[in-house]
Amino acid sequence: MSYGLHWEWRGFGRLDEAARERIESLRPFGVPSSVVDRYIWCPGQAINVKLRKWPGGESIKLKRLLRRDEAVDVELWEERPDEEFLLPLSPERLSVILSELGWEHVLVDTPVGGGSLEELLAHAAPGVRLVSVTKHRRAFTAQVGDTPVRVELTDITEPEELTSVGIEDQLGLDEQSTVESYEVGRDAVRAVRDRLNPGFESRSYLDALAFWVRGARLGPNR
Repeated sequence: MSYGLHWEWRGFGRLDEAARERIESLRPFGVPSSVVDRYIWCPGQAINVKLRKWPGGESIKLKRLLRRDEAVDVELWEERPDEEFLLPLSPERLSVILSELGWEHVLVDTPVGGGSLEELLAHAAPGVRLVSVTKHRRAFTAQVGDTPVRVELTDITEPEELTSVGIEDQLGLDEQSTVESYEVGRDAVRAVRDRLNPGFESRSYLDALAFWVRGARLGPNR
């Protein structure tokens, strides 16, 4: 995903073959990847907090939900390069993250990473839970007029077997973008969603995590 502001629609469920074929007929983007993401979930939190590990490194990233456009059922999210932190975290950077989340500060005097960071965050606020999500992810590109749109097809195996479809504009919106630019990006995401018609309810990862932490499922048998 690109840094900055973007409109996004996402859903989870059992994807039928016709919808999968519509997505897979789009132009592939990037390289498929298999990852295990660790999400730090807290009730009422509007920030998606994700721990990611890859060969040779780890990071923690914040992704902010700014608002939902109820009329077209898409959301405006923000991802900033200065809010993806490589591990281990210095005490100063840990303090910044906890402040942004509104969580209790924890005094440490050495860098924190890996399992020790997970343990620390799990006790930083009431109700915090950690959820592991195992994914195989592919990305595609669609076009609405001159507006590029990214489509993410993610097959999840844990905590349950299902598929997530994410659709987001690639306009590179920021605080200086015009109202018209925001509307173009929003409407492009809606148009691609309606064209692909995955048949899912609108749910972000924050919504999905709220199900998973209580042992519920997003698939048809929940």
